[in-house]
Amino acid sequence: MVNYSKYSVINSNVKIVKINNKYLIRKIIKNNVNLGVSQSFLNKLIQKYINQIRSAGINLPEIVNYKLGNDDITYYCIPKGENILEVFDLNELVFGKGKKFLSAAIKEIGKAVLNEVNLDPHIKNFVIENNEVSFVDFTPPYIDEFIDLRMSVALDSEKTIAKKNFEYFGPEYLYYHFVGDFFNIKKNISQTLTKEIYNLINQQTSIKGSFHQFINQSRKIRSLEDKRIRNGIFLY
Repeated sequence: MVNYSKYSVINSNVKIVKINNKYLIRKIIKNNVNLGVSQSFLNKLIQKYINQIRSAGINLPEIVNYKLGNDDITYYCIPKGENILEVFDLNELVFGKGKKFLSAAIKEIGKAVLNEVNLDPHIKNFVIENNEVSFVDFTPPYIDEFIDLRMSVALDSEKTIAKKNFEYFGPEYLYYHFVGDFFNIKKNISQTLTKEIYNLINQQTSIKGSFHQFINQSRKIRSLEDKRIRNGIFLY
């Protein structure tokens, strides 16, 4: 059985459950940081972020129910297929049968760019079902109210890294961020693969600067996120 929780960087507990003879994805979101607000308030921010994602036309699975806990929120979602990284290895994803799904994921990211929606564009956040790609990550809620809340309780030692990390989820960085996260999947990923991903992006939008400049920015974004994780700085 696939361990869905392994793709979370905020320690979410994600698994398939059967309720009333229907299979659902259960996602338990627990605070790693004391934000000083209720779960009800956090849920309102998450719901606002979900509405932003949907308004941009991004394919997001239906959330059928939620439950507020003392220090967590449980969401129940309609399953929309397998994680793209469980279906294809990197070579298949970039050059083989997965290429059309990679292009579809890039298209979903493009909707966020066009509609100025913050997003975590990591390829692990995409699933496949019946030739359709869906984006499944809606926490943390990358909206201004949440970012301001998280920064208000940040330690002095966290502020610079956290603030910049939040910026890198912004629309202007999403394509760079998307490619940068492939270095998280395979640290020594070949230039042949990253160049092809770059080319696929360039087919859908006009990228400013050279491939070399693009990859330098992508590496910079990934490097900061790795530093945040090493330092134990959680965004939620």
